Amino acid sequence: MAGLQLVTPASNPMGPFFGLPWQQEAIHDNIYTPRKYQVELLEAALEHNTIVCLNTGSGKTFIAVLLTKELSHQIRGDLVEQGKRTVFLVNAASSVIQQAASVRTHSDLQVGEYMCVEKTSSWSREKWSQEMIENQVLVMTCHIFLHVLKSGVLPLWKLNLVVFDECHLAITDHPYREIMKLCEGCPCSPRILGLTASILNGKCDPSELEQKIQNLERILRSNAETATDLVVLDRYASQPREVVLDCGPYLDKSGLSEHLLSELDEALHFLNDCNIPVPREDRDPTFISKQVLSDCRAVLLVLGPWCADKVAGIMVRELQKYIKHEQEEINRKFLLFTDTILRKVCV
Repeated sequence: MAGLQLVTPASNPMGPFFGLPWQQEAIHDNIYTPRKYQVELLEAALEHNTIVCLNTGSGKTFIAVLLTKELSHQIRGDLVEQGKRTVFLVNAASSVIQQAASVRTHSDLQVGEYMCVEKTSSWSREKWSQEMIENQVLVMTCHIFLHVLKSGVLPLWKLNLVVFDECHLAITDHPYREIMKLCEGCPCSPRILGLTASILNGKCDPSELEQKIQNLERILRSNAETATDLVVLDRYASQPREVVLDCGPYLDKSGLSEHLLSELDEALHFLNDCNIPVPREDRDPTFISKQVLSDCRAVLLVLGPWCADKVAGIMVRELQKYIKHEQEEINRKFLLFTDTILRKVCV
C-alpha cells in the first residue's frame, strides 16, 4: 500500500512507548504500523462505501487516515483543474482539533480545521475557495458542512471522500442524515466512510438488531463491516479499569433511611396484597413494580439513602419508557404507582 512507512519504535523522539494503540483513539506517532484487521477494513473501504464498526481505542481514525492517503492522488491536484477534496466530519467542535492532528501526524497532506458555525457562516465564497485551494483535507463539524453544501460553496462532485465520525448518529434527526439526503441527487457522490463504536445508538431488542443495522446502512448507503478476528481485536480495544471496594453496613443516625424503608415496605406490602389472577407470573401487572421496589430497597439497606436516591432516579427514567408504551390500563396504573413511590425516595 502506498504511503506506509515502517520505522522502529526506538527512533521515536518521545520514547518507545509513546502513542501505543491502547492509550487513545488518535495515535500521536507517525511510525504506527496498521494491524491486520485495519488492513482488512481498509481494503473493504477501497471497494465500496463502508461503516467501520470497532471498539473505542481500536484505531478507527487511523483507518480513515489510511483511506485518505490511498485516495490522496485525487486531492493533490489543483482544485481549479481536476483536483478534489476530502472532508472529515465530526459531531462536536471539540473533536475537530484531535482528528485534524491525526491526519497531519500520519500524512503530508494540508489540513484545514473548521469548528465555529457562527464564524464560518459569515465567510464569503471567495474565503471558502481560498481555504479549499490551500487545504486538501477539511476537518469540520457536520453543521458547518451542511451549511457549506446548502450554500453551494463546495459541490459534492468536488469531493472524493467524506468521513463520518460517530456515524450512528445518522439514525436520529441529525445533520448527518440531511447530508446524506443531499448526496442522493448527486450523480458523482463521494466515497463514504462511517466510523462508529456504537452502531445501534442505544438499546435494542435482539430481534430488531438486523433491521437497525440495515437501516443505518441504507441511510449512509454503505455496508457495515467489522474485524473477522474478534479475538485479536479485543487485545487492542480499550479495556475498562475495574476497582472493587468493600464497605461495611450502612449506619444511619438521621432516621432518613428508616423513613424511606418504611415507604418501600408499605408499597411492597400493598402490591403483595393485590390478588389479580394471571396465567403466568411475567403477565402479572405487579411483577415489574415488585422487582423495581425490591431492588431499590436492597440498595437502601446496603448502601444507604444517597445511593438509593441515585438508583431511584435511574429507575424513574426507565419506568417512563414502560409507561409510555404500556397498552393495558391496569398495568399502566401499577407502573404509575411505582413511579410515585420512587419519586418519594428521590426526594
